[in-house]
Amino acid sequence: EVVAETGISLAELIEEIRKKGFSGLEWAISIPGTLGGAIRGNAGAFGGEIKDFIKEVNIYDFKKDKFAVLSVPECDFKYRHSVFKENPNFIILEAKLTLGKSSGEEGDSIKNYLNERNFNQDFSRSSAGCVFKNVLWSRKDINKQELFENHSELKQFADKSAIPAGFLIDYLGLKGYQIGNAQISRKHGNFIINLGGTSAESVIMLIGLIKERVHRHYGIQLEEEIQIVL
Repeated sequence: EVVAETGISLAELIEEIRKKGFSGLEWAISIPGTLGGAIRGNAGAFGGEIKDFIKEVNIYDFKKDKFAVLSVPECDFKYRHSVFKENPNFIILEAKLTLGKSSGEEGDSIKNYLNERNFNQDFSRSSAGCVFKNVLWSRKDINKQELFENHSELKQFADKSAIPAGFLIDYLGLKGYQIGNAQISRKHGNFIINLGGTSAESVIMLIGLIKERVHRHYGIQLEEEIQIVL
């Protein structure tokens, strides 16, 4: 087990645990942000999710002016969600992680993850990463059979847990669409990149346009993975 303060970046955390002979978080190497942010949003990539490595989380509840230790069930982790999103008064201080022992091959794994991300995702410009959550088949508002009947292109995801949001955006021909200096990446449909000096208003307008087009065509309501703070 490893205890880490949640202000540490994921990249730095992965390097530190490697030095101490642990492994397990290599999949998170290119996720921007801190351990605390990853816990708050239950960050994930390449089939891994941070919840699978958390044993407990130490917090400070500034409404009640007290410290507490939350177990994994109390964290209420779900896809890109946790109890911390519903309780902004919870400040995440540190986390106890359950990790495996190093096999000595983590360096190769990290290189492979970075290469795959660089190949598939757009890091040429500033962005907030993936804008939308993938569309889980388990959502109550998703009728799998009806979608297959009306949109045969979605059948390729029948055995997956979700429809990639980037696929929906790409299929509708929205890659490259631009409002102001905010642009839907030509490389990955779920990235909105900053071409230089863009405004939050342009990004929000582009998010709205994507949601409207996807809903009009598929009847699917995309949900933001990022959180907009106004």
